[in-house]
Amino acid sequence: MIGSSGTSSWRARGMLGAVLGVFVGAGSTRAEHVDFVVDSSNSYLTLAIPNFLYSGASFNLNGQNRTNGAPLATAWSSTTGNTAFVSGSFSTTIGGSLSGGTINSVQFIAGSSTMTALTSGNFRPNPAAFNSAAPVPNYNNNSPHAADYGGVVHSATFANAAYFSLSSSTVDLETTNPVSVVTNQFPVNLVGNSLITGLSTTLFGLQGGNVPLLGTIIPNQLTPLSGLSQGDVATGMGNFVLGSSGNPTTLTIPISVPFSIPIGGGIFLNGTATGQVVASAVPEPSTLGLAGLAGTFVAVWMRRRQRAGVCRTS
Repeated sequence: MIGSSGTSSWRARGMLGAVLGVFVGAGSTRAEHVDFVVDSSNSYLTLAIPNFLYSGASFNLNGQNRTNGAPLATAWSSTTGNTAFVSGSFSTTIGGSLSGGTINSVQFIAGSSTMTALTSGNFRPNPAAFNSAAPVPNYNNNSPHAADYGGVVHSATFANAAYFSLSSSTVDLETTNPVSVVTNQFPVNLVGNSLITGLSTTLFGLQGGNVPLLGTIIPNQLTPLSGLSQGDVATGMGNFVLGSSGNPTTLTIPISVPFSIPIGGGIFLNGTATGQVVASAVPEPSTLGLAGLAGTFVAVWMRRRQRAGVCRTS
């Protein structure tokens, strides 16, 4: 009977060692799925569009009247429509030994981003007022609506030639292949495997202003745009912050991407979206927690074996 109990004990210890070996081995170098939730108070995209030529005149962008009362002719800036905060989440595959505090690669999973730009004010034009059935498409009224971005196309020659807004904007974040991470940092502008980000889709509304003697020189439109995201050309580095357990807790990514928006007549609003994404990792069950679960399982198994032995001797 003693030998039988001893044999069971040794078998249990062997089983515990094997199970713990599996879980501890899981903490060694490997790829792990990690989700991140965006901090919308620190994540943003700012659009910059330089002066451009249209119909032989030079145009610049000004701010619109909006909820903060910014007057027309105010320079297009973060308080008048060129900046929107970002919220949402995205998923990654991280290579290394997270329990050991070592990250050697990261891949941003295509199609996993749910990031969107947040509305920053009320801007013209209002998509609900667009009349596509009119002989010349136009807007039924000059009402504003909640949008992510908005501005005025202005020139010394034609005054306020058009008003524009961008709404329902989504933000991309993906890489084709894993990017190497060294000392918890990685470049975002690698040739051939750059981080693809920026505005992915948006609803672009353009309402032509009434220019004296000429009428509307920039045509009205309401156009869903897609494929605006580009390779990140930011000079900064993506940066992981690790917690006491060695797992990533925070990820900061600098963003600088070009974009091009058509306004008609073969003319484009060419600019750059710059900003950053700051996100927190969603906690996952730790390796030690899983090992503890394995230990509990083995302990229960041992008790059942011992009780079975007692029953057989009675």
